[in-house]
Parts: sequence; C-alpha cells; structure tokens
Amino acid sequence: MFERIAICVVSLILFAPFVSAEVYITEIMHSPEGISDSDGEWVEVYNDGNESVNMSGWTLNGKEFSSFILERNTYAVIARELLDGTDTDTESFEAYWGNNNGIWDENFLAVQGAMSLKSADTLVLSNGQYKDSVEYNSSFGGKDGKSIERVSPSLWKDGAVNGTPGFGNFSSVENVDKDIEVIVRGDAKAVLEGGALLDDSVRDGVQVLPHAGKARDIPFFASMNGSQGNISAFFQNKSIALERNGTQWLGNVSLLSTDAAGMYTIHLVSGNLSKDIVFSYLPLLANEVDTHALEFNSSSSAHAISVKNIGNIPFLVSVELSEGLQERLALYHAGTIFFRTVSVAAGNSTSIEMQMLEGVPEGLYQGKIHLHFEEQR
Repeated sequence: MFERIAICVVSLILFAPFVSAEVYITEIMHSPEGISDSDGEWVEVYNDGNESVNMSGWTLNGKEFSSFILERNTYAVIARELLDGTDTDTESFEAYWGNNNGIWDENFLAVQGAMSLKSADTLVLSNGQYKDSVEYNSSFGGKDGKSIERVSPSLWKDGAVNGTPGFGNFSSVENVDKDIEVIVRGDAKAVLEGGALLDDSVRDGVQVLPHAGKARDIPFFASMNGSQGNISAFFQNKSIALERNGTQWLGNVSLLSTDAAGMYTIHLVSGNLSKDIVFSYLPLLANEVDTHALEFNSSSSAHAISVKNIGNIPFLVSVELSEGLQERLALYHAGTIFFRTVSVAAGNSTSIEMQMLEGVPEGLYQGKIHLHFEEQR
C-alpha cells in the first residue's frame, strides 16, 4: 500500500541585525463542518524558537494579519473570521471554537486574518527574511470536519474533528529512523552506482509525492568505480541526458500529477554493467472546480459545474444540496437526472448541470451545493 505524506519546505534566510525566527505553520482547517468555510477556516502557527517574535508585518500567502507577539513555545491561530462581521449570518471562529460571547477571551491566542483555503494548496508564512512554506493536498486528511496537523517539520497527520486550535504536539526534532547510504568499493571490478536525489518518505525505498496540477521532477545521480567509461540512462523507453559533475553524472526525469501511481524504474547502462533506480510514485487525490458561486433566476436558469481530476487516481464525486435547494434545482449529468456519484478518471473532467425548476416561489433563497470527493476503489 502506498503511503501518503506531506512535503514541507522550511527556508531560513538570516540578515543581520535581525533575530532569526523559528515560526512554523502547525495546523490547517481548510474544510470545517458545522460552519461555513468563509467563517470557519483557520491556520495555526507555533514559535519553536528561544525568543518571542513580533508578528507585525508578517503575511500569510502575501496577506497581512493582525499584529501580535508570539511568545516562545506558544501556539496562535489566524482565523478567517475571528469575530462575527457584517455578513448575514452569526457564524465566526469565536462563536464556534470560543464561548460565543462576541469577544475573544479564551485561553489561547487568536487573531483576524485573510485567507481562502482549498483542499490542495500551498501556504507561505513570511516576514520577508524568513518563511515557512507548506504544500498539501486532500490525501493528507482534513475530511469530515477534521484538520491536518503537523507533528514535525516534514511529517503531517490527519487531525481531530474540529481540530485542536491553540494546542498541539509539534516538535522541530525529527524523531524518525535515519537511513545512511553506504558504498563499499573494491579493486576487483568496476561498480556502477546510482540513486534518486529526493525521497518524500522516511520509509524504506524511494517514494515521490506528486504535485497537484504540476509536473514533478525526480533528479538522480550515477557513478562508476574502476572505469572511466560513459554512462547512459533510460526512462520509459527514452534516453535521458546526463551531465558530468566531478565523479558523478546527474540527470532528471519528470512525471505529471496525472501519471499513474506505481513503481517506476530509471535504467543505467555502462558497457556490460547495468543498474536500476526504482522509486514509487505515490497516489494523489486532487481536483479542480471551475466555480465557487452560482446565481439562478428567470434569465439565467441553468448552470454547469466542471470538475477536473488533477491527481493520478480515479475519484468519485457526489453532490449534496442544502435544505431548500432540492425543491428549487434539478441536477443532470450527461443529459440524465443525477442521483448518485460520478466517476472521474485521472486527468479527465466531468460536468454536472443544474436547472432551476419551474414554479419556484418568488423571493431570494441562499443555499449550498456541497461536492464530496473520495477515492474510487
């Protein structure tokens, strides 16, 4: 069975006389249940350094949030709507995760921010000199009202229902097994060596996680002891260009996010010697939807939603209409009434049509169309 893991990149750039920061994104609630995304999305951060950090001027995906001081070994939450605003509902982070008294007076720090999270996204927390960047997708978890939670710089897990804002178990120490590559060269004969230069897992073997909607490069090296002969590389029956770098040859192969999950082999050849570099391309469940809001009226009574599978495994998409919409809209797929789920193969798209029913009573009605995605097994 393939392993689903997170790819996390932490970049540290030090400029004197600034004090270095060690602030991490530690929990993400991108799909809350029981509260709308626009009122209930939030991101948790943590100061793992030895000094407090002034978060004034910091941004999340380029958008500033309310200033605050983040003490050492302390969590804080950046909420999309901390307190109920001027919208028509009464929902907010404080109403759902606080005591619903209209002010934030709980036992952990929370501030107002600006965001619009997706189930597959990239978040960048930065102050211009330091940044913590996290790329995630729906295969990490975060379904059924759960958050995704970070336990170390490179490892994420499926969180609890409603998450644990303001609290966590993050540690910057990677408490995982380590593999040490060992090469023993003898004088008796030439030895052809090679390996991948990335690994997205701490498990045995090389595992590569696709990037949603983008190609993923897999760099590799080759070397040979006891001979100065040339080395050739092949991938999927195509020759791969190699560049000499000291005692090694370097190359690169690329896979799309829609390429099939499974085992792949880079074949190295030098004379009568050969070496296979084997890696596992992990499953990726990811989607794109072409719209986020629809309006039906007498002059615009029909709409369609396009759903694209940008991952490498087939998924099922089902549609749920909020209370009241069932009496106002009819769903169609491929010209027939839509009752169940639709299968979408990797790299393919499908369209779900909606038609306003005749005789809808006069007046304004607001509801939601919920799209649910799951792996087709």
